[in-house]
Amino acid sequence: MEYLKYDFIQNAILASVLVSIACGIIGSLVLTNRLVSMVGGISHAAYGGLGISLYFGVSTMLSSLCFVIACAVLIAYLSKTYKNQDAVIGVVWAFGMSVGILLSDLSPNSNTVVFSYLFGAILAVEGSDLNIMLIADIAFVLMILVFHRQLIGVSVDSEFSVVNGVNANFIYYMLIVASAVCIVISLRVVGMVLILALLCIPSYISSMFCLSFIKMIICSIFLSLSFCIGGLVVSIVYNLSSGASIILIACICFAISYIFKLIFKRSLAR
Repeated sequence: MEYLKYDFIQNAILASVLVSIACGIIGSLVLTNRLVSMVGGISHAAYGGLGISLYFGVSTMLSSLCFVIACAVLIAYLSKTYKNQDAVIGVVWAFGMSVGILLSDLSPNSNTVVFSYLFGAILAVEGSDLNIMLIADIAFVLMILVFHRQLIGVSVDSEFSVVNGVNANFIYYMLIVASAVCIVISLRVVGMVLILALLCIPSYISSMFCLSFIKMIICSIFLSLSFCIGGLVVSIVYNLSSGASIILIACICFAISYIFKLIFKRSLAR
């Protein structure tokens, strides 16, 4: 409890809460719409935004947001235009990574910054990062409140939704952009290498036990928060990487949930 008096610990706890809300909402939508591979490509393309910030000396959050949103929209557009979605994701993924690596090589003293964004550094979260996380969370909650029925409809049956007057393309691009924003605000917590796990694992566990989409989101938020706080405690006590600690706890909980689900199904079958 003595650690709570330090500002960086308070910022880390607030970041855990804010990122958990974002990942709970967006992760549930990503999993329901089967966009995991696309979001994985977007998350790795975020390295390009980091390289731009290091080389030109601009805000990491701002440059990453702009670059990742541009890559996300490009992937979404090309995926709609061309049938081979995996190839499109791979090309944009490789482009973002190569731009980031080259610009990082040309930037002096970039190793420490790159490592923190690759694997997470939740204890390095600043007040400005928290403000952006809060704004993003408000936008995500409003998106769910305003477009709840459209999002559910497109997730279940996009063609039927179009027949009923839903602008499926708008919903699709809105979800892709929201996923890009969620990835960027979560980089400080678990890093771009592990962000996909924080998006998908809580939502997948929730989908095992929740039939309602809203309940799935709420459960995902609480699971994400539990993983983040648990990983934060483990990283502080044992002096380990915070991002890896968070995801390892999430993976252990996923394994336990999966085994429990299998045992429960077999008991019902008997």
